[in-house]
Amino acid sequence: MHYSTKALGILGRSVFAKADMFIKAVGQRTTEVNTLEVTKENVSQFAGVVTMQYE
Repeated sequence: MHYSTKALGILGRSVFAKADMFIKAVGQRTTEVNTLEVTKENVSQFAGVVTMQYE
């Protein structure tokens, strides 16, 4: 899912211009990863918001 969509409108996109502001507003646990491999054994580690780092 991408947080910055047209549904936010101009004001929403300016308020949530950076992912950290969106994540703070969501109020969920966050995990930052470079790569993501989800299995049935580790899926509980990724509850909440997972932010993938762009390189």
